[in-house]
Amino acid sequence: MESNHENCSYFPKKKRSEYIAEDWDQQAFNQIIAVICLAGAVLSFQLGWSILGTAFTIMVGLASIIAILGFCIGCFIRFLVEAISVSQECC
Repeated sequence: MESNHENCSYFPKKKRSEYIAEDWDQQAFNQIIAVICLAGAVLSFQLGWSILGTAFTIMVGLASIIAILGFCIGCFIRFLVEAISVSQECC
């Protein structure tokens, strides 16, 4: 029995230019948040504050899992920060 694998490819078939690019500034913002949280975790563990270190580590892990599920917490935080700054400028 022969199987036809031509129609069930797991790899993208579009040209690279046809995909919507991610926002570089947003990725950098998310990366800064992750680095701060992981640095806070390392520093907390070094100082013997294991509860705070564990909390920082869990926050990064949960944010990663939630991002895989389709919601970007860093994007939401950046949106709120920009919305607050715009509202303060207009009044």
